Amino acid sequence: MVLKLPPLEFTEALTDSPEFREKLRQHENELENTSNAIKSLIKKLNEVMVANKTLSKASRGVAETLKSFKFFVVGSKQTEEERDIESSLSYMGEVLHRIEEARDALNVSSETYLKKLDEFRKTTIGKAKNKKKEFDKTTQRYCTMIENNMKIPTKRSDLFQEADANLQMHTKKFREETLDNVFLLQQVQERKKFDFVETVN
Repeated sequence: MVLKLPPLEFTEALTDSPEFREKLRQHENELENTSNAIKSLIKKLNEVMVANKTLSKASRGVAETLKSFKFFVVGSKQTEEERDIESSLSYMGEVLHRIEEARDALNVSSETYLKKLDEFRKTTIGKAKNKKKEFDKTTQRYCTMIENNMKIPTKRSDLFQEADANLQMHTKKFREETLDNVFLLQQVQERKKFDFVETVN
């Protein structure tokens, strides 16, 4: 199943249309879902690693027991069958020991993987979330300024001109914030394709 997001266009960002806001909301929701999915994945992988460590400890105990297993002989000599069993048990213990060494290497790489995943979630996605908060505040200030400008009586041209100049300055700031937000969201989507997937590989 392929999930599709509508593209965020810079030209749409400047018009700040309802359609653009809906696309922006979809991108922000997807980012939140990705963050939550990564958080859940990290939690589950940590649980697997804890279980792996418990299994590894138990397997090492079994391996040592098998390697040191000795038959007490009845009589003066060990039979060939007893020697074969003892040798097989020792070999099985050695195989288990090698498996646990490989599991140790896997655990080290898993820890590195988890750190990279968490770093991606916290830094890359976190940066976009913080930018969204800034953008929301800027949007609120901009909308408030527009509402206040609409309340100024047209008879007061001195106030109106000052408010208009102020509004133009805030419009410029709002557009810059909008473009920065869109750029960052696009950047996160691209980095997700590479950084996240590269971490998984």
